Amino acid sequence: MESTRQNKVSRLLQKDLGDIFQQESRGKFRGAMITVTKVHVTKDLSIAKVYLSLFATDDKEKLLEDIKLHTKEIRYKLGQKIGRQVRVVPELHFHLDDSMQYDPIKRTLGEVFNKHPFLRKLFYRLLDLLLLRTWHVKKEVRKWARGKTENIEILDAGSGFGQYVFYLSNKNRNWNILGIDVKEEQIEDCSIFFNNIGKTNVSFRMEDLTKFKTNDTYDFILSVDVMEHILEDVKVFENFHASLKPGGMVLISTPSDQGGSDVHDHEHDSFIDEHVRDGYNINEIQEKLKSVGFSKTMARYNYGTPGKISWKLSMKYPILMLNTSRLFFILIPFYYIVTFPFSFLLNYLDVAIKHKTGTGLIVKAWK
Repeated sequence: MESTRQNKVSRLLQKDLGDIFQQESRGKFRGAMITVTKVHVTKDLSIAKVYLSLFATDDKEKLLEDIKLHTKEIRYKLGQKIGRQVRVVPELHFHLDDSMQYDPIKRTLGEVFNKHPFLRKLFYRLLDLLLLRTWHVKKEVRKWARGKTENIEILDAGSGFGQYVFYLSNKNRNWNILGIDVKEEQIEDCSIFFNNIGKTNVSFRMEDLTKFKTNDTYDFILSVDVMEHILEDVKVFENFHASLKPGGMVLISTPSDQGGSDVHDHEHDSFIDEHVRDGYNINEIQEKLKSVGFSKTMARYNYGTPGKISWKLSMKYPILMLNTSRLFFILIPFYYIVTFPFSFLLNYLDVAIKHKTGTGLIVKAWK
């Protein structure tokens, strides 16, 4: 387990290397989006393993090699930033972050469910039933949407494979919805699907949330399972605040600091190891939102005891099995026939009960 000093240096390196890549991307790396997902330093702080997620590039391996060729220059720039805070600037070892266990499964499922629009819609319906976070998000959306029949501008900040855009677009045809994400393949995929099903009130763009800001534009911003991946969270909150119309609301679903990322020691593989923080403290995230200008905030826990059991049954164990062998795709339907009634009841209880603690947070803030 890393010491407090190691953790402090790791976070410092992650932030400053992120800044360096942001500054150097256009000139040296052909405009690719380079995200520092995590940094691990040795006990003597002499070596730093830097894990990168690479987007907007056709060849990730070649881009990684280009980055490695610039290691000395990057280390020099890093030294200019942290030279007074560490005794020696660590030696940098760059690696592709291949720990995102969801992505291979999503790609495989995408190949199956993208064969026909009906299958894609069925996939969304299944996710609505299985994913507990969706139950909580939809509950809060329904509260917000009461009486809102006029033209509404909505931003899905981190739209992924379009599940929530699909839900929102079906609630009201007068709502205009923009989905943005850092992953080009998901933006292209969603654009094709929503165009094919004739959704004229929906559009998608590839954007970086740390840079995206359009003043006084949106009535509602949705951010589901995004903030735990972004180190510069306050910058994103500033952009959310600027982009909302007066009286607008942002709804955030994110892990809490009560174990929401299912984090293990670094000697073991974490189920979701690309998170830059283990989770938010319920007061911390509200303080950050207020610090950028939000006038009112509310937060509550989800994924209490029923939700934690449901998540393991409906998501964690199946994903781990599918990562072990694709043969489990054959067995998954039978697995869900047995477990789904239990997961459904547990989801219902988690939404109905007020939790004193939980591994997830639902956060709302108003401009």
